[in-house]
Amino acid sequence: DKNREAEYIVRAFLNFGDRRITPAQFFNDTISDVRRTINCLHAFGVPSSRIWIELHNEPNLRPEGHGISWASGDGFGGWLVAVLVAYRAALPDCKFLYPGLSPGGDAYANGVLLRRDSARFLEGSRFAISRFDGVGVHCYWSSSYPMSKALAHLDSYTSMGKPVWVTEASNNTRPPAVEPTPRQYADQYVVFLNQLRQRPSVRGVTFFVASASNPEFHPEAWVVGGQSKGIAGLIAHA
Repeated sequence: DKNREAEYIVRAFLNFGDRRITPAQFFNDTISDVRRTINCLHAFGVPSSRIWIELHNEPNLRPEGHGISWASGDGFGGWLVAVLVAYRAALPDCKFLYPGLSPGGDAYANGVLLRRDSARFLEGSRFAISRFDGVGVHCYWSSSYPMSKALAHLDSYTSMGKPVWVTEASNNTRPPAVEPTPRQYADQYVVFLNQLRQRPSVRGVTFFVASASNPEFHPEAWVVGGQSKGIAGLIAHA
């Protein structure tokens, strides 16, 4: 109610599991939840022109469809364009984001490809981005993956001539050998924010994660057990 002039991002999200999901099925299984969320925003006076819809999430991961619903970035690009066509017809006044990828190289487990290299996947699906109003990017860093690499991943998008939204970002060391304090998390996020301010195409960032039922995410969660850790306040006063 206090942020009616802000811009909002809604993610069309679906549990793929090991199922082959067609564009039509993805649309049919997500549109009702997306519409419900948009209607809630409309009730607070937020116009569709301030609502961005991120279509899907980290599609270079096997649990998100890679290797089952598409075999490559190129295959995903064709799948995604079909989803976009359906969504634009249903919600013509909203804006649409190409989804954030899981950053990093190829990752395997027991000989199965779990993640396709994000740069390679992006290059294969780049043709689809021209159809979108903007791009979503996921930026993570950890004890083994410095923030500089996360920013390099971001910079692969900033030259595309599209608005960029960092739709997920955090220090995601899991589990941390020593859990950072809220002050340490906040200080890193301020550094990250200052880096974003140097990139004019970046419109905003959503830090991961506000709260989570899964205890694996509790170190980086901002609220645990209904209690704020104070990260937001520390950032606001930095």
